[in-house]
Amino acid sequence: MNIHKVFVSARITDGLENLCSKLISKGAEIIADESTYAFLKLKKITVKNLREFFETEVADDFALQRRIVSCLSGANEEKATCGSNNKHIDLLVVNFEPFSTYVEKTGNETELVEHIDSFKPSLVLSAAKNYRNVVVLCDPEDYEDVLEDLEYYGDVSLQRRRKLALKALYLLSAYTSEIYSVFSEIFAEEKYNYLILEKIMPLMFGEMSLKKSTLYKVSGICGILDDVHIANPSVAMNHSHIRSVLQFMRLYYFFGDVSAFISDGKLIEVSLRGNMETIHHGESVMYSSSFPISYPMIKRLYATGVKSFCGVFEKEAVRYAHDNDILLLTIPERNSLSVAKFNFVGFENYIALEENKFPKMDRFSSTEKLAVITSYFNPKISLALVETDNEHSITINVDSENRLRTAIFGFNSLNGYVLACNVDLSDETVELLRSKGVNKMYLPCVSKTYNSVDIIPII
Repeated sequence: MNIHKVFVSARITDGLENLCSKLISKGAEIIADESTYAFLKLKKITVKNLREFFETEVADDFALQRRIVSCLSGANEEKATCGSNNKHIDLLVVNFEPFSTYVEKTGNETELVEHIDSFKPSLVLSAAKNYRNVVVLCDPEDYEDVLEDLEYYGDVSLQRRRKLALKALYLLSAYTSEIYSVFSEIFAEEKYNYLILEKIMPLMFGEMSLKKSTLYKVSGICGILDDVHIANPSVAMNHSHIRSVLQFMRLYYFFGDVSAFISDGKLIEVSLRGNMETIHHGESVMYSSSFPISYPMIKRLYATGVKSFCGVFEKEAVRYAHDNDILLLTIPERNSLSVAKFNFVGFENYIALEENKFPKMDRFSSTEKLAVITSYFNPKISLALVETDNEHSITINVDSENRLRTAIFGFNSLNGYVLACNVDLSDETVELLRSKGVNKMYLPCVSKTYNSVDIIPII
């Protein structure tokens, strides 16, 4: 095996005992910093601290740290060396304590400065720079891959070394950005914000488009799409799919079991009672449901032109989707969802940061909640109609209030419906709705004040 000496400075101990045990069984020597040394000793792992490794009584921890860093760095040498004893390091295992851990304990500037770790970043930079001679492991999820390489080849491949070095640099930048964010608040300096974009996948613009598009995620920020997965990766996604999935995941977050027809991010029809029997046509239409989608249902909808689905699927439905190049997106358990506090909206090389503000739902009945949420998350102008005691919503999506009034004229009666709209309506439209039998409306009440008991503010 080509890995002889391993230095460990790990805050995350998951899988560490197993990694070190297997490396030792292959003849490797383990060296660790003080905290990791104590953990491994407790686990009865044979390990040396820095003083034992360098065979010195030097009490200066910083001097020992500088020496181990120099054991990782190297220019064109075959092995990185340290001092006259040629104490090279072949593998570095290192990860960071999240800086937020200390922020939760203190807001004191002096104390926070003391908690900035300069040792581990030095380790990462030195090892990543010398990736041909030093393997750098920062993520426990990579431990098994490295062990498999060592089992079969006796070494870690150059391709994996490069990949691990890039990952280490990425995690270092994430750690640095976290520190920056904390101190920018303390110093009241808001000119710069440090964002790291994680590449997710290429997106399709259309068969005739010359544009290239890539989906990125802002690293370090949890969002509602994090655990949505493509069940058949051979089918490309586009912007419309992303917008539609986001809408469904919002519904899923607020209601749990729900089904919906969505077109290019616009909610068309929503039900809390199960899968729907109605059909909406078109390639831009996505059917989404947390109720299991069956083979007969996906086949029936596909025949009408629906080519994308999101939710929970029966096995036969998945097989049919793979055979017909239908996009399937699977959803996680509802209790694992988290909603980001902000939305990022792009304008060429500019980004707007918008607060993710939601209506307070505890004051609404389930019917009222369905109407409010369905209209609230839709692009403007959207009016949602839910029949009283019927957990089923239909929406009217238009680009002007004149067209909305035209659509309302088409109803003989709206008596018994709960109504919500995501824009404040003119007095003319309100009177038209009243004439159709609507006796309660939920409106933003932001740009207009209503002196009427039948109009309830959403926010």
